Amino acid sequence: MISRVIAEFESPELAEMAVRRVKESVEYVYSGSIMYPQSVVKNHFLSRGANHAVMPNSFSNSVSVSDTEQTYAHSARRKNTTACVICGSGAVENVISTMNAMGGLNIHSAV
Repeated sequence: MISRVIAEFESPELAEMAVRRVKESVEYVYSGSIMYPQSVVKNHFLSRGANHAVMPNSFSNSVSVSDTEQTYAHSARRKNTTACVICGSGAVENVISTMNAMGGLNIHSAV
């Protein structure tokens, strides 16, 4: 029987590392996916390209938006990210223990 294990992580990097570790170390894992928060996706696509912002009270200074918005992007990446792993019912306990060891929060499984 096929089961689904869902866990929340504090950052997208932790979720990506956990899904990669589960795929590498646990047998009978069929797929793993990550659902990112909307703010992280928006910041990722806005950070591409050469956007510039003109600083107030300066006539010739222009600074890259990625330099001025660095603190905002860092705080947006702290949003919870959900990881979902599809596996066989015999591997559910191993997947849960691996995700727990990698920092997973609110882990639950469904058949």
